[in-house]
Amino acid sequence: MIAGREEGRTELFLMCKDVEATRRELEERGVQFVDPIEDEGWGLSTRFKVPGYGELGLYEPRHPSPLPAFS
Repeated sequence: MIAGREEGRTELFLMCKDVEATRRELEERGVQFVDPIEDEGWGLSTRFKVPGYGELGLYEPRHPSPLPAFS
C-alpha cells in the first residue's frame, strides 16, 4: 500500500505528453488542481477536481508505452 492511499481504492489517470503545459492550459480554462506536479519515478503526476465525480490524475509517462503517440 502506498503511504497516504486507501486500500482497495481505484484511481484513474489521464496521460499527456507534457504535464506542465497541459496543467497550465487546463488552469486557464478554470480547472482546479489539488496537487503539485510530482516526480513519481514512472512519470510526472498531478490531480485535478472533476465536479460531481471527485479527482482525476494527470500524468506524463516516463516509461515505455505501446501507444504510438507516446513512443
